[in-house]
Amino acid sequence: MLAQFATAVRTTRHRFAADERGNIIHIFALLLVPMMAITIGALDYGRANGVRNRLEAALDSGLSFAAQRLPNDPSEAEASFHRAFKVSLPETLRDITATFRFDAESRRLEATAATSVPVHIIGMLEGNRFDIAAAAARTLPPPIAALETPGQRSGPAAPRQLLREVSGDIDPAEIERMVQEIMRRMGR
Repeated sequence: MLAQFATAVRTTRHRFAADERGNIIHIFALLLVPMMAITIGALDYGRANGVRNRLEAALDSGLSFAAQRLPNDPSEAEASFHRAFKVSLPETLRDITATFRFDAESRRLEATAATSVPVHIIGMLEGNRFDIAAAAARTLPPPIAALETPGQRSGPAAPRQLLREVSGDIDPAEIERMVQEIMRRMGR
């Protein structure tokens, strides 16, 4: 009886393998699971990448506000950074904390933030969360040195003297050529 069953299975298997009708359904069924996993995994990755982009934008915004406050009040710069960082994030991400650091010697502002995003398919491979980190940095330009004019004590230069100093370095013929090129490009 067992031999008859084995023979029946063998003949059915050969007949099924030789039959070409309807094979695409079986192939599609076998490929459906990996295709769905790849699609949902791409959605997970896209959502995590979007959160990272928002973090980077919020860090950049915070550093811009901190850089504006820094020359006047360095202690206010960090508070300004954190306020701008929180406001730049959507409501669902406002619980993220960021670190702020200012190196006075190199005049460099740095900020970092990290969070984790819940995922579905990628979570099966690495846990239920995808860790995201973002960093931003900004270097402040050196302060502009004041020009000293004859008979004036050290301090900010008079606007006319500054204009004379700067325009003395520029060739008038070069300025004329640049103006004509700009006018030509504008169609005048």
